[in-house]
Amino acid sequence: MVYPDVKSTWKNVDRAPDGEARHNAYAVFDDLIDISLDGIMTDDGLPYLRFTESAQDLFDSWRADLEVRLRSGDEPAAIESRLSKFRSLVPSMALLIHLANGERGSVNIDCARTAIAWAIYLESHARRVYAPVLNSDMECARALAEKIQQGKLGNEFTIKQVYAPHWSNLTNSTKAKAAVDILIDYDWLETREEKTGGPIRTIFIVNPTVKEL
Repeated sequence: MVYPDVKSTWKNVDRAPDGEARHNAYAVFDDLIDISLDGIMTDDGLPYLRFTESAQDLFDSWRADLEVRLRSGDEPAAIESRLSKFRSLVPSMALLIHLANGERGSVNIDCARTAIAWAIYLESHARRVYAPVLNSDMECARALAEKIQQGKLGNEFTIKQVYAPHWSNLTNSTKAKAAVDILIDYDWLETREEKTGGPIRTIFIVNPTVKEL
Protein backbone atom coordinates (compact mmCIF):
# COMPACT_ATOMS: atom_id res chain seq x y z
CA MET A 1 0.00 0.00 0.00
CA VAL A 2 1.57 3.27 -1.14
CA TYR A 3 0.28 6.83 -0.93
CA PRO A 4 0.07 8.60 -4.31
CA ASP A 5 2.21 11.72 -4.67
CA VAL A 6 0.53 13.98 -7.20
CA LYS A 7 2.75 16.71 -8.64
CA SER A 8 1.49 20.28 -8.71
CA THR A 9 2.24 20.45 -12.45
CA TRP A 10 1.03 18.14 -15.21
CA LYS A 11 2.90 16.99 -18.29
CA ASN A 12 1.57 14.71 -21.01
CA VAL A 13 3.74 11.63 -21.43
CA ASP A 14 3.32 9.69 -24.66
CA ARG A 15 5.98 7.08 -25.18
CA ALA A 16 6.19 3.43 -26.13
CA PRO A 17 6.30 0.85 -23.32
CA ASP A 18 9.75 -0.20 -22.14
CA GLY A 19 10.12 -3.42 -24.09
CA GLU A 20 13.30 -4.51 -22.33
CA ALA A 21 11.73 -4.09 -18.88
CA ARG A 22 8.67 -6.06 -19.99
CA HIS A 23 10.87 -8.81 -21.39
CA ASN A 24 12.85 -9.00 -18.15
CA ALA A 25 9.65 -9.20 -16.08
CA TYR A 26 8.25 -12.01 -18.23
CA ALA A 27 11.59 -13.82 -18.01
CA VAL A 28 11.32 -13.86 -14.21
CA PHE A 29 7.88 -15.47 -14.38
CA ASP A 30 9.01 -18.00 -16.99
CA ASP A 31 12.00 -18.87 -14.85
CA LEU A 32 9.83 -19.43 -11.78
CA ILE A 33 7.32 -21.54 -13.70
CA ASP A 34 10.12 -23.89 -14.74
CA ILE A 35 11.96 -23.84 -11.42
CA SER A 36 13.49 -27.14 -10.41
CA LEU A 37 12.79 -28.36 -6.90
CA ASP A 38 15.80 -30.65 -6.91
CA GLY A 39 17.77 -30.15 -3.72
CA ILE A 40 15.13 -27.85 -2.17
CA MET A 41 13.95 -28.83 1.30
CA THR A 42 10.35 -29.96 1.69
CA ASP A 43 7.92 -30.37 4.57
CA ASP A 44 4.96 -32.67 3.87
CA GLY A 45 5.70 -32.22 0.19
CA LEU A 46 5.78 -28.40 0.36
CA PRO A 47 9.09 -26.86 -0.78
CA TYR A 48 10.72 -24.17 1.35
CA LEU A 49 13.97 -22.26 1.72
CA ARG A 50 15.75 -20.89 4.78
CA PHE A 51 17.71 -17.72 5.44
CA THR A 52 21.48 -17.97 5.50
CA GLU A 53 22.90 -17.63 8.99
CA SER A 54 23.81 -13.94 8.52
CA ALA A 55 20.41 -13.16 6.97
CA GLN A 56 18.65 -14.91 9.86
CA ASP A 57 20.68 -12.86 12.36
CA LEU A 58 19.68 -9.64 10.57
CA PHE A 59 16.01 -10.63 10.48
CA ASP A 60 16.05 -11.67 14.16
CA SER A 61 17.54 -8.31 15.14
CA TRP A 62 15.00 -6.39 13.05
CA ARG A 63 12.11 -8.44 14.42
CA ALA A 64 13.26 -7.96 18.01
CA ASP A 65 12.97 -4.20 17.52
CA LEU A 66 9.56 -4.66 15.89
CA GLU A 67 8.22 -6.75 18.76
CA VAL A 68 9.28 -4.11 21.28
CA ARG A 69 7.46 -1.45 19.26
CA LEU A 70 4.32 -3.57 19.04
CA ARG A 71 4.27 -3.97 22.83
CA SER A 72 5.16 -0.39 23.71
CA GLY A 73 1.60 0.93 23.57
CA ASP A 74 2.90 4.00 21.73
CA GLU A 75 1.32 3.16 18.38
CA PRO A 76 -2.33 3.69 17.37
CA ALA A 77 -4.25 0.43 16.91
CA ALA A 78 -4.39 0.80 13.11
CA ILE A 79 -0.61 1.20 12.82
CA GLU A 80 0.03 -1.57 15.34
CA SER A 81 -2.16 -3.92 13.31
CA ARG A 82 -0.34 -3.00 10.09
CA LEU A 83 3.12 -3.43 11.61
CA SER A 84 2.22 -6.82 13.10
CA LYS A 85 1.83 -8.13 9.55
CA PHE A 86 5.46 -7.27 8.82
CA ARG A 87 6.58 -10.35 10.76
CA SER A 88 5.65 -12.46 7.74
CA LEU A 89 5.83 -9.74 5.09
CA VAL A 90 9.58 -9.22 5.40
CA PRO A 91 10.65 -12.87 4.98
CA SER A 92 8.08 -13.27 2.19
CA MET A 93 9.50 -10.30 0.32
CA ALA A 94 13.05 -11.51 0.93
CA LEU A 95 12.16 -14.86 -0.64
CA LEU A 96 10.49 -13.22 -3.66
CA ILE A 97 13.47 -10.92 -4.21
CA HIS A 98 15.81 -13.89 -3.88
CA LEU A 99 13.93 -15.92 -6.50
CA ALA A 100 13.35 -12.95 -8.83
CA ASN A 101 17.11 -12.36 -8.85
CA GLY A 102 17.56 -15.89 -10.14
CA GLU A 103 19.08 -17.08 -6.87
CA ARG A 104 18.54 -20.56 -5.51
CA GLY A 105 19.34 -22.11 -2.16
CA SER A 106 19.25 -20.21 1.12
CA VAL A 107 18.01 -16.60 1.06
CA ASN A 108 21.01 -14.32 1.47
CA ILE A 109 21.53 -11.24 3.62
CA ASP A 110 21.27 -8.79 0.70
CA CYS A 111 17.72 -9.95 -0.01
CA ALA A 112 16.84 -9.73 3.69
CA ARG A 113 18.29 -6.21 3.85
CA THR A 114 16.31 -5.13 0.77
CA ALA A 115 13.09 -6.58 2.22
CA ILE A 116 13.61 -4.67 5.47
CA ALA A 117 14.20 -1.47 3.50
CA TRP A 118 10.92 -2.12 1.68
CA ALA A 119 9.15 -2.57 5.02
CA ILE A 120 10.48 0.78 6.25
CA TYR A 121 9.25 2.41 3.04
CA LEU A 122 5.82 0.76 3.29
CA GLU A 123 5.46 1.80 6.93
CA SER A 124 6.01 5.44 6.00
CA HIS A 125 3.24 5.20 3.40
CA ALA A 126 0.89 3.37 5.80
CA ARG A 127 1.24 6.26 8.23
CA ARG A 128 0.32 8.70 5.46
CA VAL A 129 -2.70 6.60 4.46
CA TYR A 130 -3.99 6.36 8.03
CA ALA A 131 -3.09 9.94 9.00
CA PRO A 132 -6.55 11.53 8.44
CA VAL A 133 -8.26 9.01 10.71
CA LEU A 134 -5.50 8.89 13.31
CA ASN A 135 -5.19 12.65 13.52
CA SER A 136 -8.95 12.96 13.88
CA ASP A 137 -8.99 10.51 16.81
CA MET A 138 -6.08 12.29 18.43
CA GLU A 139 -7.95 15.60 18.22
CA CYS A 140 -10.83 13.95 20.08
CA ALA A 141 -8.40 12.64 22.72
CA ARG A 142 -6.85 16.08 23.14
CA ALA A 143 -10.29 17.61 23.59
CA LEU A 144 -11.18 15.05 26.27
CA ALA A 145 -7.82 15.50 28.01
CA GLU A 146 -8.47 19.24 28.18
CA LYS A 147 -11.90 18.74 29.76
CA ILE A 148 -10.44 16.30 32.29
CA GLN A 149 -7.72 18.74 33.31
CA GLN A 150 -10.31 21.50 33.59
CA GLY A 151 -12.29 19.32 35.99
CA LYS A 152 -15.34 19.24 33.72
CA LEU A 153 -15.88 15.50 34.24
CA GLY A 154 -14.73 15.01 37.81
CA ASN A 155 -12.77 11.95 38.85
CA GLU A 156 -15.18 9.41 37.33
CA PHE A 157 -17.54 9.60 34.38
CA THR A 158 -19.48 7.56 31.81
CA ILE A 159 -19.18 7.71 28.04
CA LYS A 160 -22.50 9.57 27.80
CA GLN A 161 -21.16 12.32 30.04
CA VAL A 162 -18.40 12.86 27.50
CA TYR A 163 -20.60 13.47 24.46
CA ALA A 164 -23.81 14.78 26.04
CA PRO A 165 -22.50 18.38 26.42
CA HIS A 166 -21.59 18.41 22.68
CA TRP A 167 -18.13 19.80 23.30
CA SER A 168 -16.01 20.36 20.21
CA ASN A 169 -14.60 17.06 18.82
CA LEU A 170 -16.74 15.15 21.35
CA THR A 171 -20.18 15.55 19.79
CA ASN A 172 -21.18 11.88 19.52
CA SER A 173 -20.53 8.47 21.05
CA THR A 174 -18.10 7.43 18.30
CA LYS A 175 -15.79 10.38 18.93
CA ALA A 176 -16.11 9.97 22.68
CA LYS A 177 -15.22 6.27 22.43
CA ALA A 178 -12.17 7.03 20.27
CA ALA A 179 -11.04 9.64 22.78
CA VAL A 180 -11.36 7.43 25.87
CA ASP A 181 -9.66 4.51 24.11
CA ILE A 182 -6.62 6.66 23.38
CA LEU A 183 -6.49 8.08 26.90
CA ILE A 184 -6.72 4.55 28.31
CA ASP A 185 -3.72 3.62 26.15
CA TYR A 186 -1.84 6.62 27.54
CA ASP A 187 -2.74 5.70 31.16
CA TRP A 188 -4.90 8.77 31.66
CA LEU A 189 -7.90 6.57 32.38
CA GLU A 190 -8.77 3.15 33.71
CA THR A 191 -12.13 1.40 33.69
CA ARG A 192 -14.50 -0.15 36.19
CA GLU A 193 -17.65 -2.08 35.30
CA GLU A 194 -20.82 -1.74 37.35
CA LYS A 195 -23.92 -3.93 37.33
CA THR A 196 -27.12 -1.94 36.91
CA GLY A 197 -29.80 -4.64 36.59
CA GLY A 198 -29.57 -4.15 32.84
CA PRO A 199 -26.55 -3.63 30.58
CA ILE A 200 -23.25 -3.38 32.44
CA ARG A 201 -22.15 0.24 32.75
CA THR A 202 -18.52 1.20 32.22
CA ILE A 203 -17.08 3.88 34.47
CA PHE A 204 -13.93 5.73 33.42
CA ILE A 205 -11.65 6.65 36.32
CA VAL A 206 -9.18 9.53 35.95
CA ASN A 207 -5.57 8.92 36.86
CA PRO A 208 -4.95 11.47 39.69
CA THR A 209 -1.51 12.37 38.34
CA VAL A 210 -2.81 13.77 35.03
CA LYS A 211 -4.26 16.84 36.72
CA GLU A 212 -0.74 17.75 37.77
CA LEU A 213 0.54 17.81 34.16
